[in-house]
Amino acid sequence: MTPGSTSRRMLAVTCALSALLLVAPARAALDLALVQVSDIGSLGFGGVGGLAWDPASGELWIADAAGSFFAPGPGSTNRVARINPLSGLASVDFDASAANIFLGPDAVAFDATAGELYLFSAFRDVVAGVTDTAGTTVRTLGIDPRAYAGAAFDASGALWVVDREPLTFEPDFLRRLDPATGSVLGSLPITGASVNPNLSGLAFDPLSGHAVGFDTDRQVLLEIDAVSGAVLSETAVGGRFTETSVPGGIAFDASGGRLFLGTGLPLGHPTGIVAELVVLERTPSAVPLPGSGLLFALLGGGLLARRRR
Repeated sequence: MTPGSTSRRMLAVTCALSALLLVAPARAALDLALVQVSDIGSLGFGGVGGLAWDPASGELWIADAAGSFFAPGPGSTNRVARINPLSGLASVDFDASAANIFLGPDAVAFDATAGELYLFSAFRDVVAGVTDTAGTTVRTLGIDPRAYAGAAFDASGALWVVDREPLTFEPDFLRRLDPATGSVLGSLPITGASVNPNLSGLAFDPLSGHAVGFDTDRQVLLEIDAVSGAVLSETAVGGRFTETSVPGGIAFDASGGRLFLGTGLPLGHPTGIVAELVVLERTPSAVPLPGSGLLFALLGGGLLARRRR
C-alpha cells in the first residue's frame, strides 16, 4: 500500500468517526437506586414546596406548601424547616411570614456562602423574601407576575428559578435572577422534553453542572442544559412515592451522590399521607460514551493499525 492510499484511508476513517459522534444518541437517564422513603407528615406541613441542601449541617431545608398557589388547602403555616434527611427530624423550624411569604412557600434556594434562604410564594404574583438560617428577614425582593415553582443556586453562585407557565401547552422557563433585587437577568425556554413539562422543583447536579427539574405531574426528572434550555435526559421516578402532588422539591447533596425528592398533599387528604421524602443514591452508569465501542474496534481491531510490510 502506498503512503498516499494510507493517508486517504486514515482520512476516511476520521471523517466516519466524526459523523458518528455528531449523531450520538441522547444522554442516558440518571442511574438512581432507592435508599429509603420517609413519611415526614409529623412535621405538620401541608405539602412540600421545595428542598435545598445545607452543606454545613448536612441537612435539608424544606418549605411548607400549605395554601400555596399550586396546592391550595388548609393550614397556611408559611413554615420553613431544616431536617435530617434520613430521620426527618427538624433541627430548625420557623414561620416565614415575616419575610413577606404569606402562602406557601412554593420554592426555596439556599445560598450556602451567605447563609441565606431565598423563599418564593407564587400565589397570584411571586413574592420573594430572604431570611437567615434562624428565620430573621434579611430583605424582600418585591412582586413579579410570574409563578416560580422551583429555585436553586448553581455552582457559580447564580440564582435560577423555574417559571411554571399557567397553560400546559406553553413551555416552562429557566430564569436567572439578580439575588439582590429579584430582577430577571436572563430567560431560557425549556425545550425537547417528550411531553411539555410542568416543573415543581429545581436543583443543579454537582457532577455535571446541569439543571435538573422535577416534573411532579409525570413523576419525571428532566436534566436540562442551562446554556440552551434543551432537555438532555429524562428519568422516571414514578412508584417511589405513596402519593405525588404539585408542588414538590428536589435537591442534591454536596457531592452529587444522593438526590432527595419531596412531595406532599394538602392537609386532610383521605390517604393520610401529608408529605414524603425519597432518598435516592446515584450508581455508576454502565452506558459507554457514544461511539466508544466502535472507536475501540477501529483502534484495536486493525482499521487504524499499522500494516506490517
